[in-house]
Amino acid sequence: MTWDLVVRGGRVVDGTGLPPFTADVAVRDGRIARVGRVEGPARRTLDAAGAVVTPGFIDVHTHYDAQLDWDPVASPASWHGVTTVLCGNCGFTLAPARPADTGWLAQMLSRVEGIGRPGAGGGPPLGGRLLR
Repeated sequence: MTWDLVVRGGRVVDGTGLPPFTADVAVRDGRIARVGRVEGPARRTLDAAGAVVTPGFIDVHTHYDAQLDWDPVASPASWHGVTTVLCGNCGFTLAPARPADTGWLAQMLSRVEGIGRPGAGGGPPLGGRLLR
């Protein structure tokens, strides 16, 4: 059997609460298939000795509400290993919202976060369509 990818000898922090441990991580068909001692060939091998190997990080407190309108990959979060972002954890969010409330929400976001009206979706100050 050939693995698609094997990350060898990294310090694994798996998010389960276990202490970090040194292991190989094998990937097949886009999924982690084995963690531990991995035998067999791989199409691609990464030497992770001296590095930490983790699953993607979930950022539970973001300020990407407006930015996602023009930056769908939420950079720079993805540059730092974040694979999932949750929006709206500052007490309000731009979506989902009733159309009648989007202007008020954009104005609030503009004031609290210092984002200009165009950056908050370009809607008029009171009412109108916020997200395109």
